[in-house]
Amino acid sequence: MNRRDFAHSLSAVLSSSALTQRITVQSHPAGYAVAQNNLALMYANGTGTEHDYCLAYAWLSLASRALPASQKLLEQVESRTTSEELSRAKRQRDELQAQLASPTNEGIER
Repeated sequence: MNRRDFAHSLSAVLSSSALTQRITVQSHPAGYAVAQNNLALMYANGTGTEHDYCLAYAWLSLASRALPASQKLLEQVESRTTSEELSRAKRQRDELQAQLASPTNEGIER
């Protein structure tokens, strides 16, 4: 499945937030920016998961490297976080990046 087909398939199931979160989390080891962006939106909006701007920021930071549209969302989330939350979000981003870079993707919850 190419990235475009994946993004289309993921969009088709957005109405089922629990299923969307499971699919999105499973796609992270493949490094799909669209999936990272979608998971970030779920955290930012509290859709199917707990509302968490720190995790939204972390996932948007990763997504924005390959998906320029994520940058504007990243700036919006950043404007809603305190300096303490932003520091925590950057640590979470770094941890996620390290997990994604590992050959076995250890530490990624599936």
